[in-house]
Amino acid sequence: MIKMKTIYLLVFFFLFSTLIKAQNVDLDKKITLNQHSGKTHLIDFNEFKLYADSNKLSADSNTKSEPVKPSYIDTLTHNMYGDLLNDDPQYNPKSPLWRPIVGVIVGNFVTCAFNRFILNADYCRISFQTVKNNWNNGWEWDSDRFGVNFLQHPYSGALSYNQARTREYNFYESVPFAFGGSLMWEQTMENTRPSFNDLINTTFTSSFLGEMMYRLSSNVLDDRISGGKRFLRELFAGLIDPPRFIERFETGKLNRHTMKEIYQKEPLNISFYAGIKNVNYGSSLWKGANSAIFNINLIYGNPFEDRTRKPFDFWRVRGDITLGDGRKIVDNVMGYGIIFGTNIKKKNSDMLFGLFQNYDYWDSRLFELGTLGLSGGIFHRLQISKTTDLVTQIHLGIVPLAGVSSPHVFVGERDYNYAGGLQAMFESALNLGGLRTTITAAYYIYGLHNYIGVTGNSITGIFRPKIAVKVLDFLSVGFEFLQYGKDSYFHDFPEIHVRNNEQRIYIMLDSGYFRF
Repeated sequence: MIKMKTIYLLVFFFLFSTLIKAQNVDLDKKITLNQHSGKTHLIDFNEFKLYADSNKLSADSNTKSEPVKPSYIDTLTHNMYGDLLNDDPQYNPKSPLWRPIVGVIVGNFVTCAFNRFILNADYCRISFQTVKNNWNNGWEWDSDRFGVNFLQHPYSGALSYNQARTREYNFYESVPFAFGGSLMWEQTMENTRPSFNDLINTTFTSSFLGEMMYRLSSNVLDDRISGGKRFLRELFAGLIDPPRFIERFETGKLNRHTMKEIYQKEPLNISFYAGIKNVNYGSSLWKGANSAIFNINLIYGNPFEDRTRKPFDFWRVRGDITLGDGRKIVDNVMGYGIIFGTNIKKKNSDMLFGLFQNYDYWDSRLFELGTLGLSGGIFHRLQISKTTDLVTQIHLGIVPLAGVSSPHVFVGERDYNYAGGLQAMFESALNLGGLRTTITAAYYIYGLHNYIGVTGNSITGIFRPKIAVKVLDFLSVGFEFLQYGKDSYFHDFPEIHVRNNEQRIYIMLDSGYFRF
């Protein structure tokens, strides 16, 4: 057992250190949908209708076999597909408090040592004197780059959050560990003054990303199997959620074998697209330089299943990577997860409304905008005909912290204001199943007041229509248009009104909803 653990650990750290971006995992138990022949997979939430209304799961996408749903499911312990609503406490007991505390502390020291001795980062050259200076000099709003503050800090917070979450502390109980880890880091692990924005950002977004990491790794793990499949699953889950891998290594779960499922799982859809985008200043179309665009979209859970809701049993996240457009590579990450909510079902429609946690990150050569938010949200699906339906979602929320670019801010590496305010999102998708076509329109608006930086306010609006046509069961082609508008009103500078746009042509692969 010790030898196998050593092999697991060595292979995991080798893979993690080389930043492998994809794994060829054996996706057994694949779920396909009992769909009409003309139904398209491109409208994200329409998939759930097919799942929910058929009450059947297909184990083989090629033969379209449809094993009937079990005649009895205890809805107090299982979802409508027969999966657990909670991790089995018999096999996943809650750890003593000292374990996640030690995990957070050790994690901070390991990260600092890596930054100091491997990356030779100057800010991690710490001593008792730097710690004393941090306490004496007090807190500030730092001048780090936009990506450092609004992309890297959420990940570091997620690692601290999952020190507790992987030891069976719940969503709410795990957040204080992210706060404590960030507070320790700011006060003692850097030789620069602690920053308010880092503490807020790391704590708030820790649960957003950390819970997604935990849920995804649960979907991958299966303690009932062994051999090569088990080895790949453990490694893949470890890449998704490193603190969970370490916890499983420490407690012997890497080699544990059970006779039943012991983790909560939900249906998962993953889609990828690759294409070309063209960014234009002003109202010109297809006049700018072309660059490659890659997108990934993940949807976890069924928003229209009638069940008791708990944090992040339904969430969605999407991300864009651009190549050939300067140093801006990760140019958009957006997502939301439910905190609590209620479902309503009627004859031809379904609805979910509740409280959601939101995270938006836009970072291109056109503008920078990052928001952390809480919103009230409504999801509604209307069945128009046998093969046509309309799915709509609306979010309206508050933004306690945001970063918004400004031509008048030059503080160290920071070219943006710290702000806060309101945000809203509307998205509606018409699925024309008979035509194998999906038409979608989305609009995002952010009204922000600058806290730190140049005094003023800004309104940013993004209109995002797209059309996609399914050419194969798993393959679609599409066109997407983005219209960016930003109006900035400053106290000491003239107003600025900017309009830019972007066009995309892409090919998309869609997994359909499946289990690993």
